[in-house]
Amino acid sequence: MSDRQMMNKRKNNCGFTLLELVISVSVLVILTGVTAPVFTKYIEKAREQRYITEAKSVFRALQFYLMDLDESGIVISREKLTEILGDYPVSSPRHVLYPYLTNKATKEAYLAGQGFVKDSSAENLRSIEYEVKDYIISVEASGKVKVKKRQKIIIPTKPGIVTGIDGTHPETIQETE
Repeated sequence: MSDRQMMNKRKNNCGFTLLELVISVSVLVILTGVTAPVFTKYIEKAREQRYITEAKSVFRALQFYLMDLDESGIVISREKLTEILGDYPVSSPRHVLYPYLTNKATKEAYLAGQGFVKDSSAENLRSIEYEVKDYIISVEASGKVKVKKRQKIIIPTKPGIVTGIDGTHPETIQETE
């Protein structure tokens, strides 16, 4: 190959230099670092909205369940109702509200409590508390919704190691004297 052919071959080589690649990757890393927290907040807000929708569905399902009990003449005490409703996660096919729910509920979501004016009938149902993951959602008959996010409780187990209430999320801490 002559020198002229070698120079033409080099000029026709249309690749990127190492510097161009490093700069491109750096820009992508910076953009990811800036946008990741925004997307995380967006995902958390969407998750919260999903839980609110689930809580409203569970409230309506409980109303229908109580109406069916009223129509069939079955009288049930508040204590017994609380016991029945808290036995299984709402998503379980063994939960009494399962046939009344059209959408699937999040696993490990529980109906934590319900409020009545007088007796445990459908027209006296005023509110429910729905517990799912780190949220406690209160739904009232008026449509008002309150959302509380639980703080993760950290319990020291051994010097130097901290675990969350469910035994996960280990973090290292300094031992104090």
